[in-house]
Amino acid sequence: MNKIKKYLVFPADSAYRIQIEQNLTANIFKTHTIFQLLILGCQILMLYSISTLPGGVFLKPRRTAYF
Repeated sequence: MNKIKKYLVFPADSAYRIQIEQNLTANIFKTHTIFQLLILGCQILMLYSISTLPGGVFLKPRRTAYF
């Protein structure tokens, strides 16, 4: 059991714990922001491509369901 507990504790010195957690949080936030912007760009591209089709957005139920 002690061998398992050895791997479950914080690996670095406790003095660095706050700084490491802040850096990890900032890195995750940055990564999520990039992915969210990429998804938003794809959604805008899809919106534009559907809107420019003949008949517009509300011609077919599938197009309407996207919105």
